[in-house]
Amino acid sequence: PVRGCIQINTPTFGGGYLLNSGNMKHALITGASKGIGRAIAQELAARGVDVLLVARDRILLEELAAELSEKHKIDARYFVLDLAGVDAISQLYNWISEQQIQIHILVNNA
Repeated sequence: PVRGCIQINTPTFGGGYLLNSGNMKHALITGASKGIGRAIAQELAARGVDVLLVARDRILLEELAAELSEKHKIDARYFVLDLAGVDAISQLYNWISEQQIQIHILVNNA
């Protein structure tokens, strides 16, 4: 293990490390509806981390948020957004501010 980090292992994508800053309560995951983003969201939720999921596909986000909330008893919220849009970052910032949540982990996967 890497000192000061938690190890993340997923069957599909292998392993890696996240900096462990103590009480990691909320993670923002972009590109969360498929692939690596989805796998990381599942792993973090399994560790009890609440997740904010961002991607373009509303149906996949709704399904993932419901699955993670039910299976892991965590708070899973989602925001449908194409991060390639001109004002996407402002929209995302405003949404996070409205949620009144402090982000502890960022998975920038989009």
